[in-house]
Order: sequence, then C-alpha cells, then structure tokens
Amino acid sequence: MVEFKAVSAGNGEPIGEQGYEIETAEGRIVKGQTNALGMTQSVATLKPDLAVVRWTV
Repeated sequence: MVEFKAVSAGNGEPIGEQGYEIETAEGRIVKGQTNALGMTQSVATLKPDLAVVRWTV
C-alpha cells in the first residue's frame, strides 16, 4: 500500500481537495482529490517505493 500527503511549501499545512494521479510500478493510474488532512487514498502496489504522485490542477 502507498499513500501521499500534500502540504504547503510555505507553511507545511495540509492541502485539502488537491487533485492527484498516483501511478504504480505496475502501470495502474489512480486519480482523486486529497481529503481535509491532505492525504491521498491508499493504493495497493507490489512496489510502493516506485509509485509516483502527480499533483494536478
């Protein structure tokens, strides 16, 4: 499982409702929006260290 957290570079506060795409090592792409705590959903992958997140507008 892998998940990411979006935080402000300025003050470190979580960024809620931030769009994202997570691409797993297996090539699966999961899209969504962060929750109020800035967290993405958890995504199952065999190689979590190779997962990539792209923040979208």
